[in-house]
Amino acid sequence: MAAFDAAEITQRVRELAARHEQLHERLSRVIGPVNGYESMTLPELAVYGLKKLGLQPPADDEDPSVVALEHALQGRSGGAMGAGMDSAGDSFVDCYINSST
Repeated sequence: MAAFDAAEITQRVRELAARHEQLHERLSRVIGPVNGYESMTLPELAVYGLKKLGLQPPADDEDPSVVALEHALQGRSGGAMGAGMDSAGDSFVDCYINSST
């Protein structure tokens, strides 16, 4: 049985909270404020954002939704967030941004 390390758990919780806030901030720049985001889990916020952007969230697993939204928002916010997108993905996001501003 593995022992729990309180410092490690605290660090992980802080990292998830920071990622949640960062994702909300970047998403809000694209679609406007997300009311009630504080009560959403990171994957729930990601699925919400993907749907608002007209993108299909990956099925059967929550974490890919977070990564997919981070990729979609990368072009909008101008910062590296998750892995890079290919040029077709960047073009899609650029078209969405240009049509919604």
